[in-house]
Amino acid sequence: MSDSRNTVSCTRRALLGGVALALAAGVVAGLPGIPRALAAEELRIGMAHSHTGWAASFDSAFAAGFSFAAQEINEKGGIDGKLPVKLVQGRDAASSSAEAVKSVEGLLKENVSVLMTSADSSGTIAAGRIGQTQGVLMFGSTCSPPSVTSQVGDWMYLSNFSDNLMGTVLALYARELGIESVYLLKSPDDAYTEKLPDYFADVFQKKGGTIVGEGEYNFNQVDFGSVVADIRALPEPPDAIMTAAFEPDFPALLRQLRAAGIKSRILGADAIDTPTIFSLGPIADGTVVLSNRQPLEGSTYKEIEGRFAKVYPEHAENAAWIVGYTAMEVIADVARRAGATDPAALRKALEETEGFAGPGGPITYAGRNRLPVWPVHVLEIEGGEGVYKKTIVPDAADIPAP
Repeated sequence: MSDSRNTVSCTRRALLGGVALALAAGVVAGLPGIPRALAAEELRIGMAHSHTGWAASFDSAFAAGFSFAAQEINEKGGIDGKLPVKLVQGRDAASSSAEAVKSVEGLLKENVSVLMTSADSSGTIAAGRIGQTQGVLMFGSTCSPPSVTSQVGDWMYLSNFSDNLMGTVLALYARELGIESVYLLKSPDDAYTEKLPDYFADVFQKKGGTIVGEGEYNFNQVDFGSVVADIRALPEPPDAIMTAAFEPDFPALLRQLRAAGIKSRILGADAIDTPTIFSLGPIADGTVVLSNRQPLEGSTYKEIEGRFAKVYPEHAENAAWIVGYTAMEVIADVARRAGATDPAALRKALEETEGFAGPGGPITYAGRNRLPVWPVHVLEIEGGEGVYKKTIVPDAADIPAP
């Protein structure tokens, strides 16, 4: 998810409430002048997230999950029972590249070893380039364009699964469903909405499918009449329409497609893994959604979800929280194995991470060029719920290069 827009509703009050809970738990600190070298005393992690703007809903849920995991770690005496986690809250990145840079610049003065940046990819890239010059380990929170890591440099990693991974999973699942023809709908306003469909098309066509048309829309578009007309002009209705659109565009698009009698199945991605989309009624039934939060058999996801929802009920339905929780668990494991808080040591251990047992399944960074391989859980909307269908971890050879 990337670039600026106004999407899933999230109040500033909810975000501040989550931060207040984290402060009460003693896991957020902003004390200047503590040198990074004090590895034996604490692991300092900077939070350069957006409190306002389109990215706030994703960043606030991610931060809540991250803070909750840090709290649980600290309640057990810290990482490996001895290294406390301190989360240092930066200024509001405001879904803006300029503000994201200011946030990271302030956090670097706090001598953090790790930086968590925004869901906004443009802000993550701009701020990440500042962190790159300082040799700080960085993660792009729920940011998912795979080009982010190469645009920043070798200190930047993604926390979430990348768009080329999601596009691959969606294409493989579409072929399993017997879908032969797909119409693509993209928006150039956002790397997520523009490039993820391209990755899907690459794999879908290699697996024998056909792209029968392609349309374009802009963020906050109210009228999708031209898209509807383009689809209706095709010789045959496409089996499916693939788009990475999300709120508020996705509901408007879906309503207008169905009102026009277009019954093609909708193939979406992870940004529509929200209660708002599930509750659209029968018009959403059959829509394919990708998710971080459907557990594999034997996973700890449901247990963690129950604990989290009691503390952060306002974020429990936003899947970004489990990305944040998992990211904190990965970092804790990395610090434990590194035996240090020095960024170089942490990075080395991260590069060796293979099959880490996350709440939703094993996560691998080793050999993946700073893009983690997560299990991608496939849901279909049925009767107002996202019903789990299967989990897909594609072969590396099937995933298109960024």
